[in-house]
Amino acid sequence: MRRRRHRRLLPAPGPPPTPHCSASLPPRVCRSLQSGVATELTDGFAFGVTMLMALTGLPAAEIKQRCRHMLRWPTQPQQWQPPGVPDVAAGSWDGGASSGLAEVIQGLSELWAEERMPLPNVLARLEAMVVAATASSSEAAAAVAAADARVCIICEEAPREVRFACGHALVCNVCLPAIVEQYKKCPTCDRPFGAQPVAERGMHVRAAPTFVLPK
Repeated sequence: MRRRRHRRLLPAPGPPPTPHCSASLPPRVCRSLQSGVATELTDGFAFGVTMLMALTGLPAAEIKQRCRHMLRWPTQPQQWQPPGVPDVAAGSWDGGASSGLAEVIQGLSELWAEERMPLPNVLARLEAMVVAATASSSEAAAAVAAADARVCIICEEAPREVRFACGHALVCNVCLPAIVEQYKKCPTCDRPFGAQPVAERGMHVRAAPTFVLPK
């Protein structure tokens, strides 16, 4: 007698395994992640985690737990505790900038969707922070340039206290004799000094423009 060969039946392919969802994630974010469909909810949460990683230099795993003090008191940096603090390896963080970022991150990670900061508001806040930081840098650079412009061009230390007859204020009192004896003309406009090279001198020249029209 022939033996019947029984064909081994393979199980039918089932749905892909459900992604593991961390207990630290809000339920609605978990459901969105498990569905495999990206939404504004998941995008916002991921954006918040990415910013938190950039701010602290920490990996994504359990980052909200490690930064819980920052997320609870975003505007009170004195309450933050390591490792949930700005990453010093990234350079010095302005207090206002780090607090502003912490507020945005907190807004993106609220438990309830209706309390979460909308992405358009997030982008507007970030753009405003960039504009403010750029303006502050420009003002600081302008202040440094203005201070440098009022320093003696010879010693580069003392303030300019001497105005030549041509109208330029370039040197301090100590460096004046060297300019008059060696150059015998204004270093800026090349006008010869003549018999009276100095139009005015004194502390009031420090605050005056570096050039005024001769009288």
